[in-house]
Amino acid sequence: MKKIKEIKTKIDNNKFLRFLGGFIKTIIWIFLAIVLFVILLQRFTNNNITLGGLRIFNIVSGSMEPDYDIGDVIVVKDVRPEKIKVGDNVTYLGTKGQIQGLIVTHQVIEKRIEDGKYYFTTQGVNNKYKDPEISYDQLYGKVIYRTIIFSFISKAMTNIYMYFAIFLVVGGYTSYQIVKIVYKDDEDEEDSEESNESKEKDSKEEAKESKEKESEEESKEIKEDDKEKKDIKKEDTLDNKEGEDTGDRQ
Repeated sequence: MKKIKEIKTKIDNNKFLRFLGGFIKTIIWIFLAIVLFVILLQRFTNNNITLGGLRIFNIVSGSMEPDYDIGDVIVVKDVRPEKIKVGDNVTYLGTKGQIQGLIVTHQVIEKRIEDGKYYFTTQGVNNKYKDPEISYDQLYGKVIYRTIIFSFISKAMTNIYMYFAIFLVVGGYTSYQIVKIVYKDDEDEEDSEESNESKEKDSKEEAKESKEKESEEESKEIKEDDKEKKDIKKEDTLDNKEGEDTGDRQ
């Protein structure tokens, strides 16, 4: 446990790893903020305003399987008509037949120019029949990317098993964080107790050393007093002896 704690402390104290972690988090939050802004912009402007010519759409039918599955989220870019070629996947607003008023993402199978205007014929790769011809004015743009993360989230939102899996993941992560917090508190308490015990032990040792020192000093003082008394007694004895010798001589 101590080794794990030491490793964690080393990682936390590593400036490069802290910078890298903070940088990655910042990039993710910026990316999510941009995506959310694009989605809201499309909702409130009915897809008439874009951010950098980009739009985001959700696949709701199986007409483009296996290229795109139901629930996939695609990124569409506004491009010039001359850059669209046969085989490209495009998203447009239907104005005729069964697709009138619907946003459709299909593959370009024919392209023609008449009086300087571009016209396209599209068809779902999983459909038997082609769509009514459309003009460039109906196009939202060309599909440039299928987002893996947002496609997964979109599919999860329509799948009850995914809800259950997300609940387990979120619940497990939350439980882990709670246990981590409790365990951290216990560790802090243990460290505090160890620190107090260490301080108490040091205090006792200091008191013991101080007491031993005082005892030694007292013993030393007693010995010095005894020595002084002996010296005084010896001097008195010598004085008495000298007095006796003087009396004898007289």
